[in-house]
Amino acid sequence: MSPHPAELPLVIVIGDAALDYTIEIAQGPHPDEKVPVRSSTRGLGGTGANAAAQVVKLGGRCSLISAIGDDPLGDCILAELDEVGIERDHVVRHSGSSTMCTIVRRETGSLDDSERHVYVDLGVGAEISLGDSAVLRSAERIYVSYAPQVVAPLLDLGLGKNLIVGLEHWMVDESLIDRLHQVGLIVTNAAGLAVLASAEVDLDVPLVVTHGSKDVEIRRRGAIVEAVPAISSEVVDATGAGDSFAGALTFAVTAGASLSEAVRLAVLVAGMSTSRVGAQAGQPSVKEVAAMAGVGILPG
Repeated sequence: MSPHPAELPLVIVIGDAALDYTIEIAQGPHPDEKVPVRSSTRGLGGTGANAAAQVVKLGGRCSLISAIGDDPLGDCILAELDEVGIERDHVVRHSGSSTMCTIVRRETGSLDDSERHVYVDLGVGAEISLGDSAVLRSAERIYVSYAPQVVAPLLDLGLGKNLIVGLEHWMVDESLIDRLHQVGLIVTNAAGLAVLASAEVDLDVPLVVTHGSKDVEIRRRGAIVEAVPAISSEVVDATGAGDSFAGALTFAVTAGASLSEAVRLAVLVAGMSTSRVGAQAGQPSVKEVAAMAGVGILPG
């Protein structure tokens, strides 16, 4: 895929890049029984790479900061990043194994996500570092996913205004709580919201809270400012839908959308992304989104 024009505003995503191996099995298994795989797919994954891919598919320019291994899996991840069109000059290779994500889906005839189990072998994926500060300063927006260790250094560089943090519940500790008021936007889910509430955190920072297939809330200082309805869609696989949501949200605010407009776009994109098996297989392009809703903030 050809690179996006350099004049487009740059989005930087900091997070993991992985190879996703998705398998579907029948009901079971029974103890000590070999379980045949009914179907399987392999493709680019990882929360960071998923979000970056959605930015690119919507017409944006995105550079990924990540860490992968020097193994053959790392070669595969780099090739996949090139195929999608994600800039990967700042994907660093370390001695060791790349991140591998195995998703096991049970054939149930229902859309119950409790029948999906995700196993992450992070490998060197935890070794993400920021690198060149000039590159970071050149970005219009920076989205951080699954890499809490980089939040404080980004804030120390004075980049909080442009920083969007994808907040997982396990990331919340005292040191991070003390600095969350400096970021531009926080994206989390019900579990993350619960941790913030239990810590009695009162933030004057916009908080976007997803609730799976339910409404998305825009919150400020603990109060719901707006609830954006989820869309009705036939879900095939919800893997990576949250990453697609975050990528679309980051893309939209970078393109000049209001937070309300950006959330509405992200809700639509996340719903559309669940149409196929695999985190990125169902991610919609700018043309597909425009055809679905005529969203006017998309370029082109």
